[in-house]
Amino acid sequence: MTAWRQLALVALTGLAGCGGGGFSSPDLSTGSIAGTVVGAHLDAFAYPLGRPDLVARVAADGSFRLDGLPAGALRLLVYDDLLPDGTRRGELIEVVVPGAGVARLERRGEAAPGEAGGKMAWAGAVAATIAPEGGGLARAPRFTVEGTTLTATAASGSDAALLGLLPAASGVYRLTVSAEGYLPAARSIDVSSATNGYGLKVEIDESGSGPRGCEAGGGCLNGLTCQVSTGRCVQCLGDGDCPAGASCDLDEHFCNAPPPGGGARGSVCSACSSDAQCAGGMLNPGRCDLASGAVTGSCTWAPIAASYCPAGFLLRPDFNGDERCVPAVTCAAYYATFGRACFEDETCQAGGAVAGAACRGADPVHGLPGYCTAACRSLATPPDTCVVPGFHCDPVLKFCMRS
Repeated sequence: MTAWRQLALVALTGLAGCGGGGFSSPDLSTGSIAGTVVGAHLDAFAYPLGRPDLVARVAADGSFRLDGLPAGALRLLVYDDLLPDGTRRGELIEVVVPGAGVARLERRGEAAPGEAGGKMAWAGAVAATIAPEGGGLARAPRFTVEGTTLTATAASGSDAALLGLLPAASGVYRLTVSAEGYLPAARSIDVSSATNGYGLKVEIDESGSGPRGCEAGGGCLNGLTCQVSTGRCVQCLGDGDCPAGASCDLDEHFCNAPPPGGGARGSVCSACSSDAQCAGGMLNPGRCDLASGAVTGSCTWAPIAASYCPAGFLLRPDFNGDERCVPAVTCAAYYATFGRACFEDETCQAGGAVAGAACRGADPVHGLPGYCTAACRSLATPPDTCVVPGFHCDPVLKFCMRS
């Protein structure tokens, strides 16, 4: 073999070797993010929305790095250090991760020098309540903001929980809740740089053989009783659950004193022992129906206008064709609405049990829920137009408030 042919063969062999692994092609399917939170120390962190398992903690100089991210657009949650008062700055950032490249970003934290206007906005707190179908109380409901590190379980005997802080954003986050005996529920939420309270209505899980509704939960509101067969809360399952002299309406499952002379009558939602408790003021004329020898009966009202009905009641004909004030749905649903934990009116209006229901007394700044109630009229003589035990009509607020 001639010298020049030997040289050519060596050259070709070298090129073949290079093509077979001497050079590696860059991985264009993944990339990195390198960022800095100016002024932050060791309590700041960042992670992609939807991947809370990829949390990157900042270094002492405020820098952080995320590698192996899918190339393309993503949302990045960036948090500043947690301050002594429990607040922190945070931002949700749209980032395009270049294939085989590095996206770089810088944000200014609370301790960064300069004007506050150039710093990240304050993150907002998220608080949540659960409103179980059937008037029950859920046992240890668990709330989660999908794709984030925020999750919390309500304390024993509570329907509410404070989840934590999120950067402000609209239409991005999704809040979920789960509780034994009920189907999971979810809703989209908007977060501002304040405390944001939301409610989630859950339906009874009738698909399994285990405890359902109030049977699996923590009982019922306002002295109602759990009906195991349905998982719903009712006032009574039999006459023994009612005050002396009252009977249990087995259709409505609400305590109802029979009128004088006997005969059927639909349930009403206010107990009484004398006409004086049912008559007077805007409820006039009213009457307490007492069975012979009974101590407790039920009020019936014939108001002069629908607006004179008790808080959340409607004007409808009774058994005898006389118009009276009755709840919009059932007495049990009416009772189960008052006192329900809430942050917003929507939680109280679910199911339409109480006309004009509203949330009052919430303290969203500290993540403390209020309770569901309705507008009322304060009368000169008892009773006022709040008929659920434990509530009275506040003459200033014009709402049924807890006594």
